[in-house]
Amino acid sequence: MALSLRIVELRVRYRVSLGERATDPAQAAELQQRVRAHANLGEFAPFLLILLGLIEQTGASRLLLGAIAVVLVLARLAHAIGIHKPAPNPYRAVGTFATFAALGLLSLWALWLAVQGGGLL
Repeated sequence: MALSLRIVELRVRYRVSLGERATDPAQAAELQQRVRAHANLGEFAPFLLILLGLIEQTGASRLLLGAIAVVLVLARLAHAIGIHKPAPNPYRAVGTFATFAALGLLSLWALWLAVQGGGLL
């Protein structure tokens, strides 16, 4: 929600109702950064949440799943902060790495459960 509100704020300020084209190139770049931060979350969150939910349904460790979920929230927050800073920066790097690591771990865990007949689906 916060990422959406940050986009709305710029749309109102720069009078851009659709797309990312503001009259000033710097304004357009700022709006595009905020749109990408929001879109990036939308690209990863559904897969991560589906994997967490499917794995939880198998009776897997809630403590471990909870820890992964906390890491994911922190990773996505770090990425959202980092995408607005000049590259390279540690926030974006850590957020990206932690997201990919969690996605890989959850994917392998789900695959292992499916191969073992753990009732993933």
